Amino acid sequence: MDLSSIGIKLMHDGSLSLNRKVLEKAISSNNEEAIRTVKTVIANLFETLPLCIDPNSGSLIYTGRKLEDGDNRASKTIASLDEELEKERTELVNKLDMAESLISHSTQFIDNLKFSFEMAPSVEQGI
Repeated sequence: MDLSSIGIKLMHDGSLSLNRKVLEKAISSNNEEAIRTVKTVIANLFETLPLCIDPNSGSLIYTGRKLEDGDNRASKTIASLDEELEKERTELVNKLDMAESLISHSTQFIDNLKFSFEMAPSVEQGI
């Protein structure tokens, strides 16, 4: 399908220009070919471009740019995402450490119980 017929135009600089009204009309008409084409374009964008979704706005952010490239909004979003991921990683590491500690103490407690049971006089011996 010709992309321009559904409102997508490839610009000379390699960027995409979207005619929102034409694209919306093509998708809402339940034209299977248009929907399949849009899905293919989106899938290819996600496979070939480093994109992420800004959790605050829902906008797609191109993350391939270095932070020095001048897109201050994208830089702040990426920095914020990195910070959130680092906080989550730290929290998960702390939880893992706690779980490992609990497992270790539980194993030691069970071993102590086994030892105490083995050392205790048996009821069968009449003591």
